[in-house]
Amino acid sequence: MLEGRDLRCELLGSDALGQSIGRCITNEGELGALVVKAGAALDCPSQSGGRFASLESARARELITLGEECR
Repeated sequence: MLEGRDLRCELLGSDALGQSIGRCITNEGELGALVVKAGAALDCPSQSGGRFASLESARARELITLGEECR
């Protein structure tokens, strides 16, 4: 998915559990959005504020269960 693409990552802070939160951006957009759009992940609203929810596929919602930290 990232082969041949530039990638820039930055730390944004940490969540309530003390885990680091960051984002990575390619020349095609934010990596989180690309992974959700590809059906390989679901939006984690507690970390993204729901920015990627509209990119989720119905199939991904059937197959993937969000962890408690994302609810």
